[in-house]
Amino acid sequence: MKTANKTKRTETADLKRRKVNYKYHIRNVINSFLFMALLVCLATLGTVSVLRATNEQVPFFESTNDFSELLYFSIILVIFYTVWQLVFTRLLIEKPTKEFANASEKVIHGDYSVRIDMDNLRLGSLEFINIADNFNIMVEQLGKVDSLSNDFIANVSHEMKTPLAVIQSYSTLLQNSDLSEEERQEYLNKISSSTQQLSTLVSNILKLNKIENNHPNIKKERYNLTSQLSQCLLDLENLWEEKNLNIEFEVEDDLYINSDEELMKIVWSNLFSNAIKFTPAEGTIRVKSEQIGNKIDITVKDSGCGMTEDTKEHIFEKFYQGDTSHSEKGNGLGLALVKKIIDLTGSDIEVQSELKKGTTFTISLYN
Repeated sequence: MKTANKTKRTETADLKRRKVNYKYHIRNVINSFLFMALLVCLATLGTVSVLRATNEQVPFFESTNDFSELLYFSIILVIFYTVWQLVFTRLLIEKPTKEFANASEKVIHGDYSVRIDMDNLRLGSLEFINIADNFNIMVEQLGKVDSLSNDFIANVSHEMKTPLAVIQSYSTLLQNSDLSEEERQEYLNKISSSTQQLSTLVSNILKLNKIENNHPNIKKERYNLTSQLSQCLLDLENLWEEKNLNIEFEVEDDLYINSDEELMKIVWSNLFSNAIKFTPAEGTIRVKSEQIGNKIDITVKDSGCGMTEDTKEHIFEKFYQGDTSHSEKGNGLGLALVKKIIDLTGSDIEVQSELKKGTTFTISLYN
């Protein structure tokens, strides 16, 4: 698709530079020539008429026949120029204008596949070519936005459907008065877990929407990064203790950074949460810092399932989940949110992973 678009764009540029250029200039030359010829004829007729009215002799127009021939020639020239302008207006202005109107009407009704055919504008002005090119690009982008919007709605609906089904199912089971206390508690835990999943999904959607649409002002302030990293890990303590994970925290004491503290907290929470989720019981998660000049690298390494090269290429896309075995535990928005924040704060992120050997995320922060 990218190759086809690049080829089309090259053809358009070629059309602008050469194929339209010479025809455009030829048309202008013809227009100018006809207009100047008509102007000369009319000016000559006017001058001769004035001189003849004052009984002055005019060179080359001594006979009435000479004057009549000039008059007839001027009339023919006027008619020809008028016809030429009508044809020019019809073919070079009205036709492209109607094509633009028809294409716009289709776009209004939701057809984003419509394109202005450049071949129909080869005799038109460069302005029409530019407008058509911009129109085609605009419609292509609108189509992508519409497709993303539909995919987003479909994905959100799908992500909400599973926890809602769980809540409904266990809520129905809880209505049974014969349940033991142990079963009742188990069902309540299932409902609580699904409710938390829904809450996280909605929260991530709102955060991502705010970042993408409102472009929040980055509040870069100096704060203790070491304290933030340790607190984010402690907030997830119940999760990594439940799996009996080994946490190796090798971050320099009192490490300070200039960045947006609130946004960076979202980054660390998502990275730590992912590491815990994809690391099996008794596994290891390592958080390490390295400072080189004005750059601080924070690496989050896990001994989890890892990922393939294909998965690595898509992990920052919304709702993408490479590991379907864990899909019920996430919504595919966390890393998309991380990437948006990293870009906004002027930081960098790098991913290294090997299937069944773990994944390492490296965040580069700049003071």
